[in-house]
Amino acid sequence: MGRFILSPEIKEMLENFYLVSGIRIGVYDTDFKILADYPPTSKKFCEQRFCEKCKGVCPSVFYEECKKCDKQARERVISTGESYIYKCHMGFYEAIVPVVAGGETFCFLMMGQVRNNDEIRAGKRMTKMGMEGIFAQYRIPEDKYTVEQALEDYEKMPKADYETLKAYVYFLEMCAQKIYDEEYVRRDQTTVSGALMRFVKENLYNDITIADFSKSVGLSTSYLAHSIAKELGTTFTKYLLLCRIEEAKRILRTTEMSVKKISVLLRYNDVSYFVRQFKKTTGLTCSQYREQRAKMNY
Repeated sequence: MGRFILSPEIKEMLENFYLVSGIRIGVYDTDFKILADYPPTSKKFCEQRFCEKCKGVCPSVFYEECKKCDKQARERVISTGESYIYKCHMGFYEAIVPVVAGGETFCFLMMGQVRNNDEIRAGKRMTKMGMEGIFAQYRIPEDKYTVEQALEDYEKMPKADYETLKAYVYFLEMCAQKIYDEEYVRRDQTTVSGALMRFVKENLYNDITIADFSKSVGLSTSYLAHSIAKELGTTFTKYLLLCRIEEAKRILRTTEMSVKKISVLLRYNDVSYFVRQFKKTTGLTCSQYREQRAKMNY
């Protein structure tokens, strides 16, 4: 259920943002898996940035702290539906901008990490002693990454003041709207509709609701309702009704089962309601449909 399709425009969007800002930018799903980023992280250690190197040599401590910060920020954005600028455990600015569909966040734009230019102008800088403290706190092995190299990499991190970051976030919000409007990032078109078809087929004789479907696929009911409407042009309830009417037609054609038994089998407690729905959908009563099909087969 988590597969995404990205349009080529996404790459151009990310590259242009980086060209203007100098800040790394990425598109992430709600589990914070990278869907696309620019510039991508190099596999060569010597070409990586400060945070990437720290994560690489100390995943058990430094990286876990990064994930904790990101998780808290992500949960806030999902809860509020609003963009969020925050500082990570290293004091770098980062920002998350939600891409929303049907009132539900389905992916994020995220930029970072950025040094605080206001603090730099105020004379606050990273010293060798400060970096040694970071190495000790996060147990970064100096045989893999030296304090001197870390200081050099730290100084190369992009810089921006808070007001500039807010301006970047504003433009990313415009990008997020464009991503939604033009479907630059979308779930596989077969994902929700295909899952719905399988779910209904497997549960045709059970009492089911969109909440049950939501639990089975791990997505919110609001997102599913939006996706079903967009992909199939209907609702969960209407689709279920059509599937049950089709099954009723099959039973009427192939068996002598009574209309009452068919309605009970298909989870209709009120046989008269089932009959009305059948006629509304097919234009015929159950008896008329059965007679008509019998004549055709004859």
